[in-house]
Amino acid sequence: EGALFFVPVAASTGFTSQYQNAADLENKGIEVEAGYEAIATNDFRLGFNANWTRNRNKVLSLAGTQSLFLNGFTGTSSRAVEGQAVGVLWGGRWDRDADGKMILDANGFPTAAADEGILGDPNPDWTLGFNNNLSFGNFSVGMLFDIRSGGDVWCGTCGIMNYFGTSQQSADERDDVVTFEGVVNTGTADEPVYAENTTAVSLADPNGGVGSYYRVRYGFGGISEMNIHDASWVRLRNVSVGYDLPSTMFDNSFVGGINIQLSARNLWLSTDYP
Repeated sequence: EGALFFVPVAASTGFTSQYQNAADLENKGIEVEAGYEAIATNDFRLGFNANWTRNRNKVLSLAGTQSLFLNGFTGTSSRAVEGQAVGVLWGGRWDRDADGKMILDANGFPTAAADEGILGDPNPDWTLGFNNNLSFGNFSVGMLFDIRSGGDVWCGTCGIMNYFGTSQQSADERDDVVTFEGVVNTGTADEPVYAENTTAVSLADPNGGVGSYYRVRYGFGGISEMNIHDASWVRLRNVSVGYDLPSTMFDNSFVGGINIQLSARNLWLSTDYP
């Protein structure tokens, strides 16, 4: 299928972008729904419903480019990239060797990669909605749980709070001395020879690393990779309680019945996202 995007054009044309059918996308997914009524009597009913979905999309081709800006900031953005899922997170990242290990400088701090790249995929691996309904007499109770597995989110607020030292994380790590897992080039720039890092560093050292470890956490610049977090969650999405007024109240009237319903959303959330 095709997709419509604003594609950048040369400023000499008098415009900055043009709306085009600029991409070929592929979507493949599966959805499974199941229900079970555990108890069913005249006065008491208990039922369960579940809906599980899994979707995979891919950008097959782009018009005239391999990476197309969709939204975001100069330092961190959401993009369409050939061969990747729609909306992948893009920005500054740590330099790594062919095995994916971080390349550290002589002081033992990570180094920034020369080019920006893909940092994460915001699309969840799968989602699950689980709903249970209970009714007894004139009362009814319903609860909906929403579960999301996987999917990355960029937390710019986290980066800004770390940069200014107002986050709990920056307070907890202020006195930390760590040895980063990675490699150090003991050869030359043209002929690198990598060895495992053994140098311990103070995270709060203002003279170390790429302008210091904390400075590169800045939310709208620096190393965007430091502010990418997994956004899996379990959420109590909705709770509702209902009551049907007795039907005898409406004898000999034009009213068939009245149901009083109270509902609340987002009452509980469990996630590692900061």
